[in-house]
Amino acid sequence: SQGGEFASVAFRTARSSGILDDEQTKYLLTCVSLTMALTPALEDVGAQMATKLQLKEDQAVADLEPKGVVIESIAVSNEEQGSFEDQDEEEESFEDEKPAE
Repeated sequence: SQGGEFASVAFRTARSSGILDDEQTKYLLTCVSLTMALTPALEDVGAQMATKLQLKEDQAVADLEPKGVVIESIAVSNEEQGSFEDQDEEEESFEDEKPAE
């Protein structure tokens, strides 16, 4: 609202200085007034849109979760067979053993 008040003063000053004519001043003041009146409503619309977008994003993430379960079960299966670290240690132990000469 402070911007609208400033615009009103600036436009009236411009009109009195001869920079703007009466029609231009009325047009600009109408634009400023409409903007000031519509801002709260547009803020509400924006908040509602943000909420809907967040819900869609949350749903998209939820749709991906079953895939995570499959990946987790593969990881569990690998752990049952022995971790990669265990396999690396076994390979190193074979490398350390040298044939007797």
